[in-house]
Amino acid sequence: VIHYPYRNGKKINLPEYFVKRYLRVGIPMIIVAIMAYLLKVDPSDLPFWSLYCELIYYTLYPLVLWIMAKYKLSIENVITGAFIISYLFLFIHGQDVVAFLTQSKSRALSYHYMGIYWTWLLGFPCWLLGVRIAAEYDKIKTNAISEKRIVWIRLVTFGGSVFCSIAHFHLSLSYTISMGLFSLLASFWILNEIKFWSNRTPLSFLENGGKWSYSLYLCHMFPVAYVRYHGGTTHFLIAFAQVVSALIISYVFYLLIEKPSHSLLRKIKFSANRPDYKVKV
Repeated sequence: VIHYPYRNGKKINLPEYFVKRYLRVGIPMIIVAIMAYLLKVDPSDLPFWSLYCELIYYTLYPLVLWIMAKYKLSIENVITGAFIISYLFLFIHGQDVVAFLTQSKSRALSYHYMGIYWTWLLGFPCWLLGVRIAAEYDKIKTNAISEKRIVWIRLVTFGGSVFCSIAHFHLSLSYTISMGLFSLLASFWILNEIKFWSNRTPLSFLENGGKWSYSLYLCHMFPVAYVRYHGGTTHFLIAFAQVVSALIISYVFYLLIEKPSHSLLRKIKFSANRPDYKVKV
């Protein structure tokens, strides 16, 4: 999504880019942090770790384009290098790998247990796969595929996610090991979804739902944390109520916070007195 406007070599106005990227994530994030404080929700229950990673990726993105232009690298070269560095770091760190190889009975570690200082390094190649999809967008959207093929791809991708989840809990396979590999399958699936929908009309209510997906991501844990804080038990009706509550809270948050802030950011313009990074990947 970040690379999409620049996929054909559009110049990046760096001051405008950084201000808009940081505020786009930061304004709703700050409001949610205030809400969590007022409602006595533990910050660890919120997905802030991934947003820190996202801000780091936004910061590195222009640098990546500059390196690609200077050394004539393809996006595939950069992704390969990022994967190598990511897994080398993981193997050197050792804790996850040892737990898997020895089949430790202790529960596999979560993806973000390394904290905000190192988790971004594990996820960086996954994020770059999105850059590659954007770079290929104009080409892949002209190659429609059949419904039968996309159904099979969806089933395989879902099966892969189920395997990773089961292996996490029963084979001590940490998400830090499996997530990078699964991201290859996930990016292949997304790429083919673009092909599939290139000549079809999507369901409008799901398309519109995508507009407030960031709000859903930020707010979906509030009902869960509330039940946990008040000593609630796991029950189907409670779980159903949590899902419905999460959808309602997230949509209201989108209308009151995210949508107005996003509209405001679209009006921010900086004059560019010099060419910044321009590269087609």
